[in-house]
Amino acid sequence: MNIALILRYKNELLLLVALIFLISAYLYKLTKSYQDSIERVELAKNITDFNRVVELQKSWKVKNMSQNIDTLKSIVPTVKIQEVNIEGDKLKASYKMLNPNELNMVVDKIFNLPIQIQQFDVKESSKEQFMVDVRATW
Repeated sequence: MNIALILRYKNELLLLVALIFLISAYLYKLTKSYQDSIERVELAKNITDFNRVVELQKSWKVKNMSQNIDTLKSIVPTVKIQEVNIEGDKLKASYKMLNPNELNMVVDKIFNLPIQIQQFDVKESSKEQFMVDVRATW
């Protein structure tokens, strides 16, 4: 290029460089604001997840869990309880000859306790008579 030509269009070239700089700055601002909004949404989701974890930890860290487990002994007549054994944080429970209403009460109580069920068996021993076997931890 000729220097005289550059000097002749100096103002136009400066305007072109300024316009390119302006467009690139605007595009950078748009992408940055889009990334910030994505990060804000992700942060809000993480906070929600963290709060949910804290709530679950509080519900699973029940201090009187053995008292809650002891209610499994009183929801059906003692004749129908084969075994309700609590060792540390482990539960072994077996029931026999439960009618459908008693079965429903036992299952509801077990599923509403904050425990991790490792084994849960319901067997029909005879017509309208059921056996339940549960192994769980907390």
